[in-house]
Parts: sequence; C-alpha cells; structure tokens
Amino acid sequence: MNDTTKQNETDLRLRTQAEVAAFFNVHRRTVCDWVSIGMPGKPKNYSLRAICQWIAIQRRNVNW
Repeated sequence: MNDTTKQNETDLRLRTQAEVAAFFNVHRRTVCDWVSIGMPGKPKNYSLRAICQWIAIQRRNVNW
C-alpha cells in the first residue's frame, strides 16, 4: 500500500454542502460563501481533509 492509498483511506468525504455545514456546525449559507471564495470540493465529493487545510489557510488570512 502506498502513501496515496493510506491518505485516501483516512480522508472522510462528504456528499453535500449541508453535510459540510453540519460537520463544522455552521449554517449552510456559510458553506455557500466558503465555496464562492474557493473552498475545495464539488457536489458529492467534499474532502474533509482538504476543507480543514483550506480553513487553516484562510484563518491565517487577515480578511477571514
């Protein structure tokens, strides 16, 4: 098993923006706003790991 396979096995995928909102305990409109400013993912394929990394980067940004 290579590193990519291991990474994919531990990366939770969410299917909808509503699931993303529920996970982060925010309103679905907040997730829509995140998508409009570059949150990674597509409908039926939101990588929790990628979103967490994206949020961490955004929080370092003064405009967040």
